[in-house]
Amino acid sequence: MSETNLVIRPVDDADLAAVAEIARHTLRDFVVESGGDADLFNVDFLRSTLDASTILVAVDDDEDQVVGYLQFQLRPPTLIVNGAAMRPAWQRRGVGTRLFGRAVERATEADCTRVDISVQPANESVYQLYLRLGFAEGDNPTGWNQELSMDIDRARRLLAERQSAPTLSES
Repeated sequence: MSETNLVIRPVDDADLAAVAEIARHTLRDFVVESGGDADLFNVDFLRSTLDASTILVAVDDDEDQVVGYLQFQLRPPTLIVNGAAMRPAWQRRGVGTRLFGRAVERATEADCTRVDISVQPANESVYQLYLRLGFAEGDNPTGWNQELSMDIDRARRLLAERQSAPTLSES
């Protein structure tokens, strides 16, 4: 489990089962408590989303194991982050930051100027994390998901600051 041998790349079909398993494991309790269907996270569902979105995976190259993912859409001028999750052993180790950084790079190349994330306020720890990172609250027309947004230049600055700080495993 070394961050130095972590590869960030687009998902391929062979990765989808691991992505589905990570999503189910990480999000199951929250989805069920919110009245959703935890069985939604399956290979067929993920495959069906690939026409409209991109999934990046973080792979531990030593173990040849998918350890996390981030799903997003590029809709210039906006990068829309649909979701992300990491295996428990890889949480709070900078994997999500690296995945988000790669998505921001792709968004910059596509001339995106802002980042939008849709999060359920009931998922309080994640919601508060995004607010602490500097995302601003937007509309909440459905009462279900809160839209949060940030200027992409600010996202790049925050990523640069985080990448220069030591990760928990380095401290």
